Amino acid sequence: MYSVIYLYPVKLENKAKFVSINKQAGEIYVEYGALSDETFQPVHIDGKYNSIGLGENIELHENETLMFSIATFIDKGHHDEVLEKVDQDSRILSLFEDMKATIDITRIVRGEFERV
Repeated sequence: MYSVIYLYPVKLENKAKFVSINKQAGEIYVEYGALSDETFQPVHIDGKYNSIGLGENIELHENETLMFSIATFIDKGHHDEVLEKVDQDSRILSLFEDMKATIDITRIVRGEFERV
């Protein structure tokens, strides 16, 4: 299993628009073969059990929340095949422009992980 995670600082006033854009993009990813693409909102991001919370490591400005998404693929090769198709879809380009108008994309945290 191969997953790509994103952490997004989102202004509360833009949260609904962000969720809509991300869900539409997720549908495109699944259309082209991703196993799943889901968006989550925070419930508890403070440290617990002697750990450091995400809220302490991701800079959140006043009136911002931290959103999370995870896209899942079979393996790295599958991920690359799906992204090659997604990146050529004009709908994703339009959604990317909408996203740039909704959040500061330079503050997105991203990583790729494989199951061990």
